Amino acid sequence: MDDFGGLFGIIGLVGGIYVFYTAFKMRATGDIGNPVLMPKGYNPNKCKDKAAYMAAAFPRMLILGAMMLIYGVMDIYNSYVQAVPLAVFWAVLILLMAVLVWFSVAVYKLNQKYF
Repeated sequence: MDDFGGLFGIIGLVGGIYVFYTAFKMRATGDIGNPVLMPKGYNPNKCKDKAAYMAAAFPRMLILGAMMLIYGVMDIYNSYVQAVPLAVFWAVLILLMAVLVWFSVAVYKLNQKYF
């Protein structure tokens, strides 16, 4: 690899898989203390309503994970297989950035409400 082609795609793919993993792990074990949701300084044991917090956070994590996977696959395909139309590439990239901002604001509000 001569340049950074595909690097962000790999980061997006691995990040999306990690977000899905933590979402399903949270749902299976009831542990909300994962780094996707909890910033440093938050104690998961001080959650006012853990079930409501998980119910609100889970779909948001799925949307973030899916968007990261879509971007990762698209970027890897663009770098190693065939060029994706520039309009599609930018649309997916802008949508990913919008989802990241939305997720950050939503998790911040959830943390304010339940902690």
